[in-house]
Amino acid sequence: MEFLNLVNTDKYLRNLIDSGIEGTHYEKIDENTIKDLPRQTDSYDMATFSLGNTFLTYLKENEPADKWEQFEKFNAEATNAPLLGFHFDDSNVKTELAAVKNVKEEFMSALYTGSVDPEEFVPEAVEKMNKAGLDVVIEEAQKQLDEWLANQE
Repeated sequence: MEFLNLVNTDKYLRNLIDSGIEGTHYEKIDENTIKDLPRQTDSYDMATFSLGNTFLTYLKENEPADKWEQFEKFNAEATNAPLLGFHFDDSNVKTELAAVKNVKEEFMSALYTGSVDPEEFVPEAVEKMNKAGLDVVIEEAQKQLDEWLANQE
């Protein structure tokens, strides 16, 4: 927990994890901007968004100086998804969901890889999913959603 706290609050540690060692992996252009040095065998290539507080990371030389201000503004103007907070309770349709999952397992690998003709296999998959009870699952989900929406502000 101490490490997670630090990676979200300590600018030096956050940038060490993200960009490596100053003078070895990058050089500072100014207090908040860096330039990556030519890659060595021990290069750093972490996905910046994947760990810790990204607002602590240095800017790269080609990024706008107000990048983090733009992000803060974007975040402040974001709106919640209309179904945020809804959770589907599948307890009434477990049998149907299991049957639909089995149909999915039967068809999806072939469809996802493009190894079958979708014109033929998609209608067959849909037909089998409907026979497996997909309509019952959809009806239950819609019922729960309608009830949930009726209880929102």
